[in-house]
Amino acid sequence: MVSSVSSSTYSSYTASQIATLTTTEITGLTYADIAALTSTQLDGLTTTQIAELTSTQLSWLSVTQMRGLETTQIAALSVSQLSFSATQLSVLNSTQIEALGTDEIAALTLTQLSGLTSTEVAALSTTQVAALSPTQIAAMSTTQIRALSTTAIAALSEAQLGAL
Repeated sequence: MVSSVSSSTYSSYTASQIATLTTTEITGLTYADIAALTSTQLDGLTTTQIAELTSTQLSWLSVTQMRGLETTQIAALSVSQLSFSATQLSVLNSTQIEALGTDEIAALTLTQLSGLTSTEVAALSTTQVAALSPTQIAAMSTTQIRALSTTAIAALSEAQLGAL
């Protein structure tokens, strides 16, 4: 059980050992536990385990840990888990951004959306851009709008275009 395992113990776990953590152990991870995990250890988390993490636990991930998340792990996130800060989102690479589902893209707050770099915005698929609300489109900076692909721009709805 998690209460009997210290953060220093988790820091010594291999990725394979991390993959064996139970639901109770995953949901019981504290800030200190998560902070002690390396990117390699985080790679050991299965998509099922990632889906069990709370939004609070995910908000504790460092920039380095965020960069190390696999696309399958990001794709396993639900809307209710998406409490990343703008800084956390801004360090994701194009492949990681592409892994976000349309529901997750649509759920981005204006603050989170404003944190996306032009490279990240350029990585958004036409489907992901279509999921953005007119309010989200209106909140995007000129730099972000310019980063959208011509295909994504061409696919904007009348309501989204009206928000520009």
